Amino acid sequence: SQQKDGSVEDAAALAFHFSEAKEYIRAIQYLILAGEKAASQYANEEAVSHFQQAEKYQTSLPQPNPEWQWRIGIGLGEAYRITGLFEESIEALEKLIPLAKETSQYPYARLLILLGKTSRKLGDYDIGRTYLMQARDLLLSESTSGNDLILAAQVLTELAWIYFAQGELEQARKLGTEALEFAKEV
Repeated sequence: SQQKDGSVEDAAALAFHFSEAKEYIRAIQYLILAGEKAASQYANEEAVSHFQQAEKYQTSLPQPNPEWQWRIGIGLGEAYRITGLFEESIEALEKLIPLAKETSQYPYARLLILLGKTSRKLGDYDIGRTYLMQARDLLLSESTSGNDLILAAQVLTELAWIYFAQGELEQARKLGTEALEFAKEV
C-alpha cells in the first residue's frame, strides 16, 4: 500500500530505491506519486522528471496499466503546459485519446479541454476550438450533472478566450455569458 501523506522527497526516495532494486512496478507507483506531489507544489520541472521516468518504466512493461498511463499522461501534459512546453504537452495529451475514448465522458471531456487550452496557448486557435467543441458536444449530449456543468462552463470560457483572441468580441461575450449561466446551475 502507498503512503499518501509523505513528502515529494519520500516518494522520490522510495521510487529510487525500487528502481535500484529493479522493482519497476513499485517504482512506477512512487514515481507517479512523486510527480503528482511535485506538481501540486508547483515544482513542475521535478514533476516532469518523475513522470518521464515513470513513463519509461511503464512502456517497458508487458502489459501497461491504463490508470498509470492516464496519470502519467495528464501529469506530463499539465506540467509541460505550465512550463510553456506546449508542443510537448499536446504530444503527451494526444497519446491519451485512445485510452480516453474507452472511459466515461467525464475523463474524455477533461482531456479534450486540456488539449483545447494547450492549443490556445500555442496559438492554434482552430485546433483548440475543435477540441473544445468536441468536449462541449460530449458534455451536453447526455443529462448534465454538477461535474458536467462545471466542465461545460470551463469549455465555454476557453472558447470565449479563443474568440476574444481572434477579435470576435460578440461571440466571446455570448459564450462568456453562457458559461456564467452553467456555473450558476451548479
